Amino acid sequence: MTLQPMDEPIFETVKRLLEESRGHLTRIAEESGVNIASIRNIMNGRSDNPGVQTCQKLLDYFRARDEMIARLRQNNESRA
Repeated sequence: MTLQPMDEPIFETVKRLLEESRGHLTRIAEESGVNIASIRNIMNGRSDNPGVQTCQKLLDYFRARDEMIARLRQNNESRA
């Protein structure tokens, strides 16, 4: 999973990451602080412009998640 390719607009990145995480939307809402209805509206195309703050919260969530996964993998590799 790539957080944001250089040529991909931020909104498209957020939408793609949400699509890739479809089974975990409730957790994303809880941990990011973004209302689940807003997340669903983004995914269903009902929100073409969710706002900078909403996008930033979601990007921060995904970035933190990716960093945590990388740390866990690194710890597991160092134990092996």
